[in-house]
Amino acid sequence: MSSAVTTVLFDLDETLCDYVRSSAELLDAAFEAAGVDPLFDVARYHEIAERYRDDAEAKAERRARCFADLAERAGRDRSIGRDVASVYADLRDHGNVSAYEGVGETLTDLGETHALGVVTNGEPAMQDPKLDAIDIRERFDTVVYAGIDTPAKPATAPFERALADLDATPAEAVFVGNSIETDITGANRAGLTSVWIPLDRDAGASPETDRERPDHRVDDVTALRERPWE
Repeated sequence: MSSAVTTVLFDLDETLCDYVRSSAELLDAAFEAAGVDPLFDVARYHEIAERYRDDAEAKAERRARCFADLAERAGRDRSIGRDVASVYADLRDHGNVSAYEGVGETLTDLGETHALGVVTNGEPAMQDPKLDAIDIRERFDTVVYAGIDTPAKPATAPFERALADLDATPAEAVFVGNSIETDITGANRAGLTSVWIPLDRDAGASPETDRERPDHRVDDVTALRERPWE
């Protein structure tokens, strides 16, 4: 990879910020508010949701389909799953997020020498409140809503879209994300230098051998100020 990096692109969720209220807590609250005994856990929901990632509907509709499928598998009517999904959506506040420590300072530092962008799997109605809540929208020269503007990550199209917006080549760009399956896989396939920030800080130096390998691994966003790709 070239060391002449001009552009740094970021994932958003669980890379720069996270919900104050976890998905697991929200799902429990949705079951309670809907008056339904828990039919599945959040891990199962996320597993099923991956199958619908590239479908054209808004995320709320994709979630409703997931919940309906999971309700049916639990021996309940699909409409019950859709009811829980509706309550879940009503309870989720997309602006109720917090930035990880050092995000603002790191973006300021990198922005002095690099073009910055976001490539996120999510629609504007979900992602814009997060950018606004942690006051980082103006730090970025482009935001690509993968799954809306392009196919979702790990497709190469969202990375290519961001590079075109910033007039950069893959050899000049770094992508930073927390997910091996979507972020690192997509960035590698698009030819960018990939930087992995694992959610599990106790994870090994590299992911398992049967998964995509990042070019670099750092423990937190602040480590990017050292330009590990140089």
